[in-house]
Amino acid sequence: MVHWVAESLRLFEIVADRGFLCLMKTRWPEYYLPHPSTISCDVRLVFARTQKQLVKMLQVSVIITQQRQKLTK
Repeated sequence: MVHWVAESLRLFEIVADRGFLCLMKTRWPEYYLPHPSTISCDVRLVFARTQKQLVKMLQVSVIITQQRQKLTK
């Protein structure tokens, strides 16, 4: 749910939209739909986690690039 809301650039309130609720409950009646504020909080958590992963990846990339440059000198 969090990824769909974030990737589609939807407002967090979409999960409280009557049409959306009807659509979801028709297909998956047992599925729990979180409150918009929960989605908002979860998006922030996913963003923070993804940001940390990207920082680590970029740091490794810089280290590898530096090592390659040393080897070619």
